[in-house]
Amino acid sequence: MRGIAIAAGLAVRDFFYDRLMTLCAVLSLASILAPLLILAGVRYGVISVLRERLMRDPSILIVRPEGSRGGYSREWIDSLATRPDVAFVVARTRDIAAVMPLAKAGEAAGHDVAADMEPTAAGDPLLTKYHIAVPDGDRAVVSASVARKLGVGPGDGIDGHLGRRRGLGGLESVTVPLTVTAVLPLQADSRDVIFVPLPLLEDTERYRDGFAVPSRGFPGDPAPDGPAMYGGFRLYAKDLASVSSVRDYLTAQGVEVVTRAREIEAVRGLDRALTLVFALIAVSAGAGFVASSASSVLAAVRRKDKHLAMIRLLGFSGMAIRAFPVIQAVLTAVLGSLLAWGIYAAIAACIDRLFSQALYGEAVCRLPAGHLAAAFGIVVLLSFLSSLQASFRAARIDPSEVLREL
Repeated sequence: MRGIAIAAGLAVRDFFYDRLMTLCAVLSLASILAPLLILAGVRYGVISVLRERLMRDPSILIVRPEGSRGGYSREWIDSLATRPDVAFVVARTRDIAAVMPLAKAGEAAGHDVAADMEPTAAGDPLLTKYHIAVPDGDRAVVSASVARKLGVGPGDGIDGHLGRRRGLGGLESVTVPLTVTAVLPLQADSRDVIFVPLPLLEDTERYRDGFAVPSRGFPGDPAPDGPAMYGGFRLYAKDLASVSSVRDYLTAQGVEVVTRAREIEAVRGLDRALTLVFALIAVSAGAGFVASSASSVLAAVRRKDKHLAMIRLLGFSGMAIRAFPVIQAVLTAVLGSLLAWGIYAAIAACIDRLFSQALYGEAVCRLPAGHLAAAFGIVVLLSFLSSLQASFRAARIDPSEVLREL
């Protein structure tokens, strides 16, 4: 063991003594590794930017039924919430019953805005993204469009107007007073829409169907017994990959849905294509590096045959001699990797600066620390493997050849 340690020290001294050959080997490795790191950084950065932009838009995860055919039971909708690929789901009334004219409290008629009512509940991804509390009771979150048209903000009151025709009688109408708790940013939803608790939509639909709503004092016929049926639902998939699985499940259940899976698949397809291109380039570069490194280390051993034979004559074991080229190859890998990292960091900063305005300051060339560590490990492993032939060649040196030439 002591012989191996001494041989390792000699290998390190010889590595730094032969400066020209060491510099060539380190530069050769860095010239191969640095472009690969830059290419991997651009691939990871571009895909990450696209994925993050998609994830910043919660609507990319929406899976909604096509039309409003109805017939969804509360139990069936609740069963969707138990699926691991579903992040949020809430029942929704029929489209025709989910539109309500709104006016600012105290405003005269004629200033109404017909807004869509969307149900919300705890865990709503859209409200969570903008740090907005889920409204309850007779409270509502309004879109920026509604707030602008009505001139309202958080804390203001708005009146919802519901009308219906009963049989041969005339028109009936009721007013639903609501309190605005928050205003959604324009980028969240550009429609005229308000987000309210599901019970409010249920009461609205029940009233428009001609039934009474005793809790609100709405007159009408007694509501029929039986489980409630809903016209649709608001559903958010857990992540980008889950959109397709949720869509496939609902389609198999006979529910035609609308998603933005095409946009998601475009990003995933680009990811696969760039990964394949990078893999092909990395494999070819890795093969070239192994061949170049193996020949370089083997040539170094042949140049130092006499020196290694003399070391063997001094009593060093074959294992100690084998360690000589391996240690030098690993040192080359370490220094070459450090130089490549420095080149990558400098060029990545230049790339990000060039594209900073187009991408609003987002990094287009970046690699996580885990990827850099993995690249370092692979380079060291390949260097080790490429030195094995030279290592066995050094161990087979016959000291008697040195004695004959002296």
